[in-house]
Amino acid sequence: MKKALAFLLLALCCVLSAKELRVLAVGNSFSVCVTRNLPQMVASVPGNRIILTSATIGGCSLERHWNEWSKAEKDAKHAPYGIKVIDSDNISAQKSGKGNVNDLLKNNKYDIITIQQNSANSWKYATYQPYAEKLIAVIKKYQPQAEIVIQQTWSYRSDSSRLKKWKINNTTMFEKLSAAYAELAKANGFRVIPTGYAVQIFRAKTPVKFVAPDMKALEKLQNKEAHGFDGEVAGYCKWMRNRKTKEYYLGCDTSHLNPHGEYMQAAVWFSFLFGEKATAVKYIQPGMKPEQAKFLLECAQKAVSTFKQPGK
Repeated sequence: MKKALAFLLLALCCVLSAKELRVLAVGNSFSVCVTRNLPQMVASVPGNRIILTSATIGGCSLERHWNEWSKAEKDAKHAPYGIKVIDSDNISAQKSGKGNVNDLLKNNKYDIITIQQNSANSWKYATYQPYAEKLIAVIKKYQPQAEIVIQQTWSYRSDSSRLKKWKINNTTMFEKLSAAYAELAKANGFRVIPTGYAVQIFRAKTPVKFVAPDMKALEKLQNKEAHGFDGEVAGYCKWMRNRKTKEYYLGCDTSHLNPHGEYMQAAVWFSFLFGEKATAVKYIQPGMKPEQAKFLLECAQKAVSTFKQPGK
């Protein structure tokens, strides 16, 4: 499978112009979510193309990324990552499989490679090092032509139990993670994709402010749809089915982006990567109202246009 993925990448990436980018996202669930809308957004704006590769382990920290690299150097068959390859010119032909970052870096060529810390450690810079520098060194060794950029992740929804445990609110979490990413970026001369900043802009601008859901009230609803999008792009409540009893129960996620958040995240990436306005995107997520899409694209555009890159 690894050889097949490598062959696919080489075949797709032979001739690229300035508006055609080969991007490798090394991350976790906070990066793989961008694959759900970004290729469609790129395809909706004429003259642009992205060949997007996502290498993901759920909850993967910079420390674990480095440990997985070290294991794969000793055992080439070590394949802990979920690998997804999507070409915006042929989205339906996307490929997925298992592999490691070592093979991707050694056997392919990228224009941009993104890295990030896992969310639980994102606000604690001490957890970044020395692992970030070790990863950066191997990326530069095998992909000297690639620009390494950092995705600034986001703070959790205000009712997150983790925030309560850490004795901070989500504004403080954002301030701390923003400072941590900026420190890493400034030390290496990297640019930052301001996804977390876009989330903060949405929270400030949305006319409907988030109110923690009443779980008992939601449990009385008859439908099995997701709930809790009002006033937030991070988190949602979702009906899930117990594998053993087959009964449905209501669970809430207060950290991952909901579909509206994923749409806005992809718009931030599109504008950042291609130098185009997010508002130029024509793609609207299925089930999303045009006015919702417009507002999310505007938040994404404001994030990219007003974010102050570290060191500048």
